[in-house]
Amino acid sequence: MNKKRSLLLLLSLALLLCLALPMSASASYETAVNYTGQTTQGEYIIDSASDLATLATNVNNSTNYAGSTFYLANDITLSGAWTPIGGWNGTTGVPSGTMYFSGVFDGRGHTISGLSITSASTSGVGLFGYVNGGIVGNLTVEGSISTSSSINAIGGVIGYTNSSVVCCTSDVSISASNASNVGGVIGIVENTQTSGTPVLVQYCQNTETVSANKRLGGVIGGAYCPNASGRIYVDNCQNTGAVTSASTAYKSFCGGVIGYCEAYVSNCLNNAQVSAPIGADGIRMGGIVGILSSYGTADAKMANCLNRGSLANASSNPNYDGALCVPESATSMDNCFWIDTITNVGQLTSYSATNVDDLSAAQLQSTAQYNGYYISYYINQEPPWSEDLDNAFTCTSGSYPALTFPATAPADLSTYPTGASRTGSDSAYAGSAVYYNSAAPAGGDGSFANPYNSFETAVSAAVYESYLCVQSAIPVSDYNSYGSGLSGKTIARSYVYDGPLFDVQSGSLTLGTITLDGNSTTTGNASLINVEGGSVTIGSGVTLQNNKTMNKGAAIRVLTGSVTMNGGTVSGNTSVLGGNGIAVLSTGPSSGGTLTISPTSAISFGTGDYIFLDSGRSITVGNAGNFATYVPASSLKVNCADTSSGTVVATGVTQDLTGYFTYYGGGHSFEYNEGYEEIWLE
Repeated sequence: MNKKRSLLLLLSLALLLCLALPMSASASYETAVNYTGQTTQGEYIIDSASDLATLATNVNNSTNYAGSTFYLANDITLSGAWTPIGGWNGTTGVPSGTMYFSGVFDGRGHTISGLSITSASTSGVGLFGYVNGGIVGNLTVEGSISTSSSINAIGGVIGYTNSSVVCCTSDVSISASNASNVGGVIGIVENTQTSGTPVLVQYCQNTETVSANKRLGGVIGGAYCPNASGRIYVDNCQNTGAVTSASTAYKSFCGGVIGYCEAYVSNCLNNAQVSAPIGADGIRMGGIVGILSSYGTADAKMANCLNRGSLANASSNPNYDGALCVPESATSMDNCFWIDTITNVGQLTSYSATNVDDLSAAQLQSTAQYNGYYISYYINQEPPWSEDLDNAFTCTSGSYPALTFPATAPADLSTYPTGASRTGSDSAYAGSAVYYNSAAPAGGDGSFANPYNSFETAVSAAVYESYLCVQSAIPVSDYNSYGSGLSGKTIARSYVYDGPLFDVQSGSLTLGTITLDGNSTTTGNASLINVEGGSVTIGSGVTLQNNKTMNKGAAIRVLTGSVTMNGGTVSGNTSVLGGNGIAVLSTGPSSGGTLTISPTSAISFGTGDYIFLDSGRSITVGNAGNFATYVPASSLKVNCADTSSGTVVATGVTQDLTGYFTYYGGGHSFEYNEGYEEIWLE
C-alpha cells in the first residue's frame, strides 16, 4: 500500500471510530462554554442567531479563530439580511485580506434556516464567505442568495474554502446571473499543496436551484488543485436541484455536481436538469462535471458516478458538452454511467475510459445486467486512487442506485485535512501604483484596500505614478475617453483579480504606447485582453507581458470579434491550454475570432509567445510589403489545432512570407500558394 493510501486509510479509520460515538458523548462539546463574543482560542457553543451574527462580526474584524471549535446547540433561524462569515476585497481572483474563518464549525446535525443575501458586491458569499484553514461540517443551511453583481465564489454553505467540508446540505436557492464559481454547497474549494493528505469534500448534497453565469455546479462551482493530481477528493456528493447557466460563452463550465473540476471525483450522483441558454455552443456542460480538467498537473479523475438528470440545450458535439462531462486529455473515467433517456448529447470516451456507458432503466434498477453483471458490481468498485472509497451506493432490485450517507455525523471534524490557497503579490508595483476597482465603494483613496471606483479619477491620480493596478476590468468606453492619460505607463493586474484587463464584448479598443502586465506572481484564469465581440487594434509602443493563465491566449484571447496588430511586443506570457501569445478560437466550423497582422511599426513576439489557431481559423495578412521592415524573420510562431497538410495558416498574402513563420513545437513547415494568396501547413 503506498503512502497516500496509508494516510487516507488512517483518516478513514478515524472517521469510523468517530461514527461509532453518539453525538452526545463528545467530550469537547460537553466541556465547551457558551459563546458570548470571545476572541480568544477555545471551544464554544452557539445557540442563537445573535451568537452567529457576533461570530460573523468578529471574523470580519480579522479574528480568524484558528484552533477554536464552535458547536451548534440547536437549530437556528436567522432574520433579516445575512452578512457572510468572512469575505475578501475585490470581486474575482485569489482570496485576499484578513477576513476569514480558520476554526472548526460543527453543526452537530442541526439546521440554520432563514439565510438571506440579496446585495452582495464582493466575492466570498454564503453562510461562510471565506474559510482559510478551517473545517465546516454536520450542517444544513436553508434560505436564498440573489445578486446581479459580477462577483466570484458563492455557495449556500461556503463561498470559498481551502479545506475539508463534510456532511453539509444546502437547501439554499441561488440566483447570481453575472457571478462565477457558484455552487449549491461550495462556490470554490481549492488546494495548492503538492503533498499531504488530500482535502476532502464528502457527504455533501444540494437540493435547491443554482443559477449563475460561469463555473457553476449543483454542489461545487469550481474545484482547483493545479499543482498536483489528487489534492482534492470529492466523494459521496449528490445534487437534486436544477443547475442553470446564464452564459452562452465558450467554456463557461456548468455541471450537475461540479462546474469546473481539477479534483478526483468518486461516488457522485446527479438527479436534476442541467441547462444552458438556447443557442449556447461549447460552454462545456456535463451531467456530473462541466469540464474534467488536465490543467497544470491536476489530471482530474472520475469514478463510480451516475447521472440521471437531463441536459437542456446541450450541444450534440461531445467535445463541447457531455452526458457525464467533457474530459480533457490525461484525465480518466471509470465505472461511470448515465441513463439512456439522455439522447440529445453524447459522451467523449477517446481518453482513458473504462465501463463508461449509457444504461437503461432496467439495468440501473438491477433488473437487467450490463456486460454480464448488475450495476452494483461496477458502481461500488474501489476508485483507482483509493481503496477506501468503495461501496457508496445502495443498489436494490426495482430501484435506482442511491448514495449511502452516515447515520451519525462525524464527531471530531478537526481530524479532517486542510489545504492552501493560491498566493500572489503586488510587490513589483509597491510604492508607485494607483489602484482601480469598478465595484469598490465610493470615496476610495487609490490604495490597495480602498481603490478608486472611477477610471477617470484613477487615471488622474496615476499621473505621478508608474502603474495603474486594476482589480476589475477596464470598460472599453472609459479607456477610450480617459486612457490617453496613461500613455507610457503600465496597467497591471493586481494579484487579487483573476479577470482580463480588458473584456471587449462590443465597440472598438485602440491601444498605443501602453504596457499591459499580467503580474506573473499569480497564475490566473484570464487573458490580458479577452475579445468576444467588437474590435481591438494593437499599435506602436504596446507591450503585452507577464501573464500566466490556464486559458488559451495568455496575451489575447479572441473568440468572436477581431484583433488587428499594427505593431507592439508580446513577451513573457504562458498558457497551459495553448497560445502563450494569442489564441484565435472557433465557435463553429466557419466562425470565430479573426486576427490580422498588418505591420506599420515594429512587431515582436517573445521566444515562447506563439499564436494558436483553432480549427478553421487563420491569420489575415495586411501590408505584406512592410514585413521586411518591421517583422523579424521566423518570428511569427504558429501552432494549429488542425495539423493536416494543406491547413490554411494565413490569407491575403500577396507575396511569399513563409520565411517569417515558424511552427511552434516543430514538425511542420509552410508552403506559399501564390494563386490563392495563402500560406499552407505542410
